[in-house]
Amino acid sequence: MGENEIMNKIKALREAKGWSMETLAQACDPPVTASQINKVEKGETRLHEGWLRRLSRALDCTMADILGEASPPARGVGAMAPGGEISELSLLAGKAFAQVYEALETHGLTLSPDDMQDAVADQFRILYRIKYTNGLKDEALDAAAQAAGENVIAAKFG
Repeated sequence: MGENEIMNKIKALREAKGWSMETLAQACDPPVTASQINKVEKGETRLHEGWLRRLSRALDCTMADILGEASPPARGVGAMAPGGEISELSLLAGKAFAQVYEALETHGLTLSPDDMQDAVADQFRILYRIKYTNGLKDEALDAAAQAAGENVIAAKFG
């Protein structure tokens, strides 16, 4: 999905809720201004990860919903792509969960459900960047992601 489609999707999600830009701005955590939302919807603000997370939480959707990607699996169920195949992003999300869980288990640590969700989301973004930016294959991806998973856990407990 291109940048214009993402901006249109944010506006469509906001309007589907019957919200003004001001309402969305106040629903963000931390709150932003209606002017900032206007700039996002016009493409005048770079949509980085923090913005996507803030907007998806405020709009009660996933970042994948905003980006028009296949959503990560919910409750361990893979999202099905057309033709009945589990989407590559769903597999990547499952891998992210497994790596965070393994890192926690290795260190005898636990996380609250919200912190676990954030840790898995962080790990998913790392995996996504490693796989699609660097084009690494599964073996190299696993090695790089394992180290990244340790960093995600260290950030939560460090």
